[in-house]
Amino acid sequence: MTTALPTEVWRMAWIHASSGDLKSLSSSCRLFCDISQPLLFRTLTYVGASDFIEPITSRNITPTLEKLRRNQSRLRSLASSPRLALMVQSWSFHSSPEILYNIPDVPFMEKFPQVVKLSRAINANFGSTLGVFANLSNLSFTGFDLTPEFCQTLASLPRLKEMSLVLCDIHCPDLNGGLPLEDFSFSNPELEWTDAIVERHNLVSTSRLKQLHLVDPLVGRVFLTLFTTSGPLPRLVALHLSLGDEAKDIFYKFLDCCPALEHLDLDAPVTFSGVNLPDTTIPALRSFAGPIEIAGIFAGGRPVRSFDLDYAGEGGEEYPSIENSVVQAVLLQISTSSATLEDLKLPLLPFDTSNFRVLSDLFPKLKRLVFFLRDTGAPPEAAIDLDEAVTWDMIIADVLGEASDDHGVDDEGTDHLDQDWIPLTVSSLLAAQHQEMLSGGNATERRCEDCDNNSASGYSDGAASLEGPEVEVDAYQGKTYEDLKLDSLKDFMRSLANDTTPLPRNIRHLGIALVPSAGGAAMPDADVSPVVEELGALYPALRKVMFGYSPRAWKRKDGVWENPKPEDAMGFLPFRIMRGNLPFS
Repeated sequence: MTTALPTEVWRMAWIHASSGDLKSLSSSCRLFCDISQPLLFRTLTYVGASDFIEPITSRNITPTLEKLRRNQSRLRSLASSPRLALMVQSWSFHSSPEILYNIPDVPFMEKFPQVVKLSRAINANFGSTLGVFANLSNLSFTGFDLTPEFCQTLASLPRLKEMSLVLCDIHCPDLNGGLPLEDFSFSNPELEWTDAIVERHNLVSTSRLKQLHLVDPLVGRVFLTLFTTSGPLPRLVALHLSLGDEAKDIFYKFLDCCPALEHLDLDAPVTFSGVNLPDTTIPALRSFAGPIEIAGIFAGGRPVRSFDLDYAGEGGEEYPSIENSVVQAVLLQISTSSATLEDLKLPLLPFDTSNFRVLSDLFPKLKRLVFFLRDTGAPPEAAIDLDEAVTWDMIIADVLGEASDDHGVDDEGTDHLDQDWIPLTVSSLLAAQHQEMLSGGNATERRCEDCDNNSASGYSDGAASLEGPEVEVDAYQGKTYEDLKLDSLKDFMRSLANDTTPLPRNIRHLGIALVPSAGGAAMPDADVSPVVEELGALYPALRKVMFGYSPRAWKRKDGVWENPKPEDAMGFLPFRIMRGNLPFS
């Protein structure tokens, strides 16, 4: 019966089987052995650090020595079998040498040199036998020393495409152009700058690289310097970078080497703003993730369809909220994209309506929107004085690339913006916001000068549907908006349900993430569900709503909203994990 089925059927049936099941199958008969062994050996993992933590805690070193000896024996057996070695496609070798040299003075210390010696022997054995795994396509190292000899071994692997290095020391002064990798990731926060550091990291070729992940500022600076001098990266599609102030110039120079770049994830200080990026630089960019103050640089004239924006704020606040004026200025900037914006993630917003009115007007075809709110009432009231007003106006000017000392507007109300990358109408936003802050926040209705009879925009209709909130009027692009200062999360959700706080009419996925707040309590599902139902009636295209700390998801099928279910927070977080902002439990 078994032989009647093609081997491809068995292989597809067992491709997701556990290693224990595959071991049992491989010992059952010759046919199953031939089918299951390639699945069993395609991915190998060695994690040395886990061999030390538990024995050290229990003050017993013997189990560690036994595990290391077994691992050494298995590695030798595997490397000595050409048939098995050719089955291996992925190797994850994770050793943590620092653990071996920072052990406290404990009773079993006299046996510890044996652990150090055996661990070093395994590392050496792995390095000397890696060349026999000729079908390797993916390598991942932690705590491994890449010597020139080992780098030559890596270069001998004909199918190697992906490599990830963590806490590794690289000594690769010359590799004949570098490894022809498609995906390269390197992280080493302990790296220190030296005169020869760039030359030592000459490991990767630029010719085939498609994805690059450099999440430590010094590592990013090193490789960007290296790649900028070694030539263009014609195939680079995705770039994930963390950089410091000193890397600003080399970063923008590096972008000129990436004509095919489509996805940029950037962790950089606000000093990276204020740059006029030519349209010819990264002309194919489709998505940007990074600080909101920098986002506008990458919008103008590029087909950017997705923005994932965060905000670090000032003063070390864990979850800082951002001023409406900054949000709206950046929304105007990103609206200059040559493509229709489909996906937008925003940082922590106040319980106001003006941001959403501007958003709905600029991006009516937005499909997916995610933003942060606090889980409790309005923030503490504070008077707006002149110093604070000038500070925020200067921030707006910095975001927009303004260089003048008069906060972006001169005595005659004219702007100094570069017309090649930002619309002239931004000046009206800056002037209106500047006047509002200088007047101490007093509400004054503004009219569009181009409108007949000074008529107000239709966006002010229905603003009185909530009783009691403070109302301010904001204006941009000649339109007038009443800004409702809501008092709580429940008020905000109710304003969504009655369309006082508008959303883009074609919205499909809506995510409202909550951040912790002292004394705050998230709204229960029973209170959120009616809001979701009403939103579904307002927005026919809406299919999914996510809400909360640990997100709950409401989904519509055949016109009926399903009961909320837990949802994976990955992809929901407006702040990327690489920045360490994890508001969900």
